[in-house]
Amino acid sequence: MNNQAKNIDVVILCGGLGKRFRQIRSDLPKALAGIHQRTFLDILLEQIAHYGFKKAILCIGYKGQMIKDYYCGKTLPLEIIYSKETRPLGTGGALKNAKGMVNSKLFLVINGDTLTSADLNSFVAFHIRKKAVMSMLLVKSKKSARLGNVKLNGQSQIIGFEEKINRKNTGLVNAGMYLMVSGIFKLMPRRRSFSLEYDFFPRILDEKCYGFLSARRFIDIGTPQGYREAISQPHQWHLKR
Repeated sequence: MNNQAKNIDVVILCGGLGKRFRQIRSDLPKALAGIHQRTFLDILLEQIAHYGFKKAILCIGYKGQMIKDYYCGKTLPLEIIYSKETRPLGTGGALKNAKGMVNSKLFLVINGDTLTSADLNSFVAFHIRKKAVMSMLLVKSKKSARLGNVKLNGQSQIIGFEEKINRKNTGLVNAGMYLMVSGIFKLMPRRRSFSLEYDFFPRILDEKCYGFLSARRFIDIGTPQGYREAISQPHQWHLKR
C-alpha cells in the first residue's frame, strides 16, 4: 500500500478553538499538546509517514502561528503545507478552504485531535474496493451514547447517524478519519462555515459512503479525560519511540 499512500494527500484539521482542552492548557493549540517529550501533532505526522504518505496539509486557525513556528526549520518525515482560516470555519469549512492545495484524486482527512492505531493500509484498500465517495473509520465503543452512533447496512454502507442518546450498549463511533475522492468538494455547501459531521455527512448518504470498522482503539485528546488517558497509557497509542 505504501506505493498508493505516497500519491494520497493528507488533510489534518487542527484549527479548532479547543474549548474543552483549554481546561488543561489555555496557552497552546491542542495539536501541540505535549505527550512524553513530543507533541500530539508530531505523533500523528509520524504515524501517517509510517504508512508512506508524503504530504500533509495542516488546516490551522486558532493559535495557528504557534504551529507554524514550532515546525519552522525542523526536519520532518513528510512535506507539510498550511491552509489558514482567518475565522472559525468548522471542520467542513476548513476542509473546503484547503481545496486548492489538495492535488490527489483520493485524499485522507484526519481530525487533528484524534489518534488511532488502525491499519491505514486496510482502510485505503477498503475504500478502493468499495469505489466509495467517502469512507469513515469506525470503532466499537461503549461511549456511543455520548459520541453518537453510526449505522451500517450489511454491505458496510452508512445508512444513518444516531445523535447522542441514553443507551448502554456498545455502538459504532466515528473515529475522526476519512478517505474522500476529490469530487466530493462539488457536493459541499456553498457557505464557508459548516461541520462535516453534522451539516455534510448526513446529506450525502446516497453518494456511496461506507464505514470501515477497525478493531483497534482511538483517542480524542480534545477532552481532558482523553488527554490524560494518552499521557497515562502511551503504550496503547504507539507513542513510544
